[in-house]
Amino acid sequence: MFNLNKKSLKKYLPLLPLIIFLLVMLGYPLVCNIIFSFSEVTFRTVKEPVFIGLENYKEALFSAPFWESFGFSLKFAIAAMSCEVVIGLILAVALEPLLREKKALLTFLLLPLMIAPVLMGIMYRLLLNEFVGIIPQYLALIGIEINLLNPPWIVGTLLLIEILQWTPFALLILFAGLQNVPESLMEAGKIDGASSLGLFRYIILPILTPSIAIAAFIRFVDSFRVFDHIYCHDSNDHLPCAAGDLYEEYCKEIIDEKDTENPIIYTGGFNHQFSLSGDNHDLTEDSVPDLRISPATSFYTHIKELYRCADFILA
Repeated sequence: MFNLNKKSLKKYLPLLPLIIFLLVMLGYPLVCNIIFSFSEVTFRTVKEPVFIGLENYKEALFSAPFWESFGFSLKFAIAAMSCEVVIGLILAVALEPLLREKKALLTFLLLPLMIAPVLMGIMYRLLLNEFVGIIPQYLALIGIEINLLNPPWIVGTLLLIEILQWTPFALLILFAGLQNVPESLMEAGKIDGASSLGLFRYIILPILTPSIAIAAFIRFVDSFRVFDHIYCHDSNDHLPCAAGDLYEEYCKEIIDEKDTENPIIYTGGFNHQFSLSGDNHDLTEDSVPDLRISPATSFYTHIKELYRCADFILA
């Protein structure tokens, strides 16, 4: 039992802002998502969801695209996590003496983490473009003419971009773990004649195991739910159940027919465009604000534009 006296309350008081933040920013959306998962929700029913029981779960669990997407995400996450942790571990051990003396160098190694994933995706989409990208141009100079954004290269390209951006995160965690390795143990091992490999295997690796587990877990979860890179690069649906498919299905579910005789027209493709028309809301492409959405646009901009479009539908 907690002893809720004045002294113990003071101990937990500094945690109060964090608890409130987590309840508001994570707790409330989590509860809403759980409720919505048992309901049929559209823009019209978002305030009063229609309870449908386990129908959403049945539809997902018996859907072939769901399991295809799940399998792809699982393999992608395992591959990305493994490469990031292994490369991060090698860099952390190799650069530890240098980083200990010149800590400012660590800041430069962490620069990829400061770039938003969607911006990283846009940057590599331009660099890898077969017509204007600098990377295909250099490859063509040595006789290699391939489109890295088409099969069979697209998965490897996405994996490489993920690894390039997030390996510094694993490096940071593992470098911090290396600071816990006692110098006395390392010196004792050297005196006993242990080789560099022996020091790593019997001293460094066991001490780093918790840090490796933390880095692997965080990177697996993050890679499993990756959206930005895939949506920015796979505009032609070369991947199984790609991120763009999810977005298009989301559009189709939300922007449905308001008038069966004058339906809303939806067209997909590289640019997503909504053309609205009907007697109840005399809207055309000219009268509606620009709803053309490019995959290079931020996902949050997509959601904002969907809300704007819904405002016209519900008006």
